[in-house]
Parts: sequence; C-alpha cells; structure tokens
Amino acid sequence: MSLHRELWKSVSHNHLCQWFAWTLVLVVLNCQSFANELIDLNINTEPIIEYVSGDGSIAVGTLRKVGSNPAQYQPFKYDLSTQTLSILNVEVSNESGYAYGISYDGNVIVGTCRIGGAGKYNGAKWAADGTLTPLTGITGGTHTEAHAISKDKQVIVGFSNNTSGEFKAVAWKNGGTTPTQLADLTEGSKASYAYAVSDDGSIIVGTINKATGKSVAVKWENNIATSLGTLGGDASVGLSISGDGKVIVGAANTTTVIDGVQESHAYMYKDGQMTDLGTLGGPNSTATGVSSDGAVIIGSASTAEKLTHAFQYYNGVMLDLGTLGGPNSTANAISADGKVILGRSTIADGSWHAFMCYTVFSSGGLVDLDNTYEALRGNRHQLISLFNLQNMMLQTTSDHECTEFGRNNIAFGAGLYVNALQKIPSNLAAQYVGIVYKIRPEYRLGLFLDRNFSSHVPNNFNMHHNRLWMGAFISWRDFDALGWSLKASFGYGKQKATITREKLENTEAGRGESHFEGVKAQLEGRYTQDLNGGIQFQPFLGLQFVQIKRAEYTENNVNFSVHYDPIKYAAGVAYLGLGSHIAFLPHLNIDTRMGLQQNLASHSDKFSGSITSVSKFAFEELDITNTRAFAAMRINCELPHLQSINLALMVTQQPLKGDMGFSSDLRYSLGF
Repeated sequence: MSLHRELWKSVSHNHLCQWFAWTLVLVVLNCQSFANELIDLNINTEPIIEYVSGDGSIAVGTLRKVGSNPAQYQPFKYDLSTQTLSILNVEVSNESGYAYGISYDGNVIVGTCRIGGAGKYNGAKWAADGTLTPLTGITGGTHTEAHAISKDKQVIVGFSNNTSGEFKAVAWKNGGTTPTQLADLTEGSKASYAYAVSDDGSIIVGTINKATGKSVAVKWENNIATSLGTLGGDASVGLSISGDGKVIVGAANTTTVIDGVQESHAYMYKDGQMTDLGTLGGPNSTATGVSSDGAVIIGSASTAEKLTHAFQYYNGVMLDLGTLGGPNSTANAISADGKVILGRSTIADGSWHAFMCYTVFSSGGLVDLDNTYEALRGNRHQLISLFNLQNMMLQTTSDHECTEFGRNNIAFGAGLYVNALQKIPSNLAAQYVGIVYKIRPEYRLGLFLDRNFSSHVPNNFNMHHNRLWMGAFISWRDFDALGWSLKASFGYGKQKATITREKLENTEAGRGESHFEGVKAQLEGRYTQDLNGGIQFQPFLGLQFVQIKRAEYTENNVNFSVHYDPIKYAAGVAYLGLGSHIAFLPHLNIDTRMGLQQNLASHSDKFSGSITSVSKFAFEELDITNTRAFAAMRINCELPHLQSINLALMVTQQPLKGDMGFSSDLRYSLGF
C-alpha cells in the first residue's frame, strides 16, 4: 500500500490526522463513484481517481487488478472524451504501481512503482506514449513516491526515505531522475512530505512532522521551509496550492476541544495568514482543492445533523452544495478555471449519483447527470417530430402545381398550407408563390418559393421564419391527360432553429442555435384511363430520395454545455398507388390518391454528442418506419377569367416512428 496512506495511521493519536484520513477515505470513495457514474469505466474493480489534467480530459489513478490475491494495484489513465481506459506499465512485471498526478496538458503522469521486496518503491514518470521512466530516491533509501508535477513539467515533487527510514520531501527538476531533498525547518523534524506544486514550480506545499511528533503544514520557496502555522490548535496539513502559488489549502486544528479532541477546520493560507473557512454547522471540515487563481476552494464538511456535505468556498462564504435528495454529498476535484466541481451525492432512495456543480457563486447547485441524460432523451424524441415536419414540408414543396394557363402559356399560383403531426401536437404553416410555364403544349416547367410564417412545435424548439424553401418541377403531359404522363420534382429547404434542452429537476435548460436542412427529389409516372360518367382512373408509381439533417451545435447559456453532433436521416423510397379524377360539375372536380411507400434503403445517425467536462453520449438511431400509407383528396373549382381555387387534404404516415401527418393546402391560380 502507498506510504501516503500509511502516514496518517502512524500519527492516529492526532485528531487532525484522524479527521484528514477519514476525509481521504471519503474522497477515495467519491472518486470511485465518480468514475463509475460519470465516466463509465465498466470494469470489475472500482478505480481510485487521483487527479485530472488541467482541461479535464484525462484522469489518472489506481485500480485493483482483477483476481489478484494478495491485492495488486495497477496505475491507469482514462481519456474522458473517448472513454478509453489504458493500464500504465510498471517497472517490474506483476508488481503494483500507482498514478498520483498528471501534468496540466495531460502528457506526463507521475506516481510510484513497487520494485520487489517489502516496502521497496521507485518514483515513476510516464510519458504520453506510456513510456515509464523510474525516478530514484535519496541514496540508500528504499521507498520513493512522486505526487505532483508543475504546469511546465520541469518540477516533480514527492518524498523518499533515507538510510534511517525517515521520509523526506524531495523534488526532481528539469527532467532529472535524481531528486533534491527539500530543506527542513530550522528546529528540525522527523519527516517531511511534498504533495503539491505551483504551476511554475517555484512553491511546493506539504507537511512536516516536527520533533514533537506534531505535523505542520509548510511551503518551500527557494528551498526554504516555512511553517504555515495552525488555527490555534497543535497541528495542520498542507494539501493543495493554487496554480499562481498565492493560496494554499488544507486542514488545521483549532482551539475548540470536544470530548478531549480538537476540532479540525479547512483553511486558506494567503498573504502569510491562515484563515479558518469554518464548517457547515458540524465540528470538522477539510479543503481538498483550489482553483488556479485561488478564488474557489472546495472540500467536505460536517453539518449540524452529523452529515457530510460538499462545499464551495468563495468570497468569504462557505456554500453548502446540498445533495441530490439524499443525506450526504462530497466534493473531491475542481477544474483549473474553478468552474467545475466534481463529486457524488446520495439521492432519495439512498443510492449514489455522480454530480457536477458549476461554481455559480450566488447560489451554487448540483447537476443530476441521470436527469440530464433523461432530458437529452426527450430532446431526441422531439427531434423526431421536427424531422417528420421537415419531411412534410419537402413533400409539399415538391408537389406544388398550377392548372390555369392563359394565352402566354403562363400560370401563376399563390397559397397557404399547414402541416401537422398527431402524436406530439405540432405544426408548421407556410405561404408560397409560384409560376409555371408551358414550354410546349405537353411540357411544363414550374418554380415555387415557400416561406414559413407560423410554427407550433415542441416546447424546446423555436423555428425561425427568415429562410425560403424552394420547389421545382418539369412534367410531360398534364396530370389529367389520357395515357401516360411523367413528372420530375424537387424540393429544398433550410430552416434555422433555437433549441432549448428541457429542464428537469437539478438540470440546466441549455440553449443553442442550429438549422435543419432537407432535400427531396421525386420521379412519378401515371397512366390515366377514362371511364364512363366523367371519371378517370389513375394508377401511379414513383421513386423518391429524401435527406434531412440537423447541423451540429453547442449550448451557449449554461455551465455544463452540451455539444450535439450532426444528425441525418436519408432514404431511397419507392411508392405506388391508385388515383382518380372525378368531374362533378363542368367547373368542379375532385382528385383522390392513396397508396403505399416502401423504403428501399434508409439510414439514420445516432443521437450523440458530449457534455462539457463529463463524457460523450450516444443514444439509439432514430426509429424508422419502412412501410407507410398515404391518402389525399384535392378539390378544384374553376373560376371565370382563367382563375381557380384548389383545396387539398392529405394524410401521410411519416418515416420516423410512423407518426401520422396531416396537411391542408389552399391555392389560388391565375392564367395569363
């Protein structure tokens, strides 16, 4: 087992160290829950996360090797962005290794490796490619550990024992593998340990066990050890330092004694003064991390109810971060910029959930990852409705037509239509204008422009109406001409949308801007047969290609923003059916059609993305219905002076989840 855990056992008579050791256990447990809940390592033995790189992308730590007895420990690194676990090499095969620290950029990891024999360890430094470089200790010593590395990677700190078995704080500098022993206090000491270092490597923080047996937090600057003192009690420990070297945090005993034991409080050491950060109503607290600028401090503290709650300390106030509904929570890591706090909390049923907390200094608050993922699933479900509405828009734009022509062989059309869905009540309304020209008596060319003017879509989507859709066609023979006729049509549209993530309990309502883009190409052939009584019989068949996509986007108004990958649905479709043209009166006729669509080939992307400081996510592909039915009825009334009014009603089963779509289209045509 690593010495830095044994250290506190050796001074267990001191309450400060008892409290600190207890806090370390909580932090270790937090790391385990944090890893399992948050980064999904999916291994049989729970890892102990020790540290995270400055940008939060690489975590390092130690896990117990599966099946090892006696226990063997393996150092690892975990890439949160790709969810990839890598076991690091050890110096001697089948011996234990531990990873304790990582450089700001994530390229260098430090720790220790057992080299055989009881209590024999070398310090270790792993490069980005996994290459291990042993870090030797004090000459004659047998146990060396490296615990932290400066941002510029020029200073590594830790401790090593000497020939007398006493541990001394050491530093490896400028890429060297032989350490320099750090200076002692002027009054001497029994042991010293270095645990943290400033970004530039100029200030080192740790603990010295004085000759009296009491521990004291210290800093080394220019290799001069300075005691940080206590909060009036008899001991203290130094645990972390801000990147700029101005703030040191840890725990120190106070003058308050309960049942013969001194209370231990989290402290902040700045400008030569140790400040008591207090507690959350209970007797004890410990500060375990601090942001690079020293503004935000985190840790865990006892409450008046004898519970343990994570805290955030900012601007003189210790803020209880609360829980996710259960009794306890703990915080164990903070990002370099101080914005992200990581830990775990119990929920109402007593189970533990990983949490993230953004340092909103006025209020704080936990983010429930489980509810966040549930909100993302809801976003996916509502996205299906938007894709279906886009599909209906494309169908309408590619089906536009004008029927009244004047002496110049030109027909003008204008109209309104509404597309609506049944399962999730939503609709898009649009207006359009178009012109059709008879190139020759049997050939027509049409062009239409559509614009949305109203939308009622799922609550988290706000569709913008500043983009035009376009439809075009070219046809051979009129649709009611006897015999064969052929029509090729095309629809295209791009629509901007503001998308808001649904806010569930303990989640954020993230918002971002994206756009939907769709294209449809269609080729249809019809054969018209004249029956008795002004009725025409029209079997038809056709091919379609459709593609709809939503562009990638990132939420921009929340602390834990979600990035959404682009997502696309595409299909090649064959369809066939039966239509009719019925002339009720000389100037009034009705057209009907019904049929089936069948996907010949289709594809949809997964709904995927990533949550800032957490990990990637990917839900199942969009639900495709391959066989679908449709029906339509169109009423056309011819008016004097080459005018007509046309009303169309359509029911179409949509390609995603088979939702039913309803369309109505009112058009005015004028020939000239």
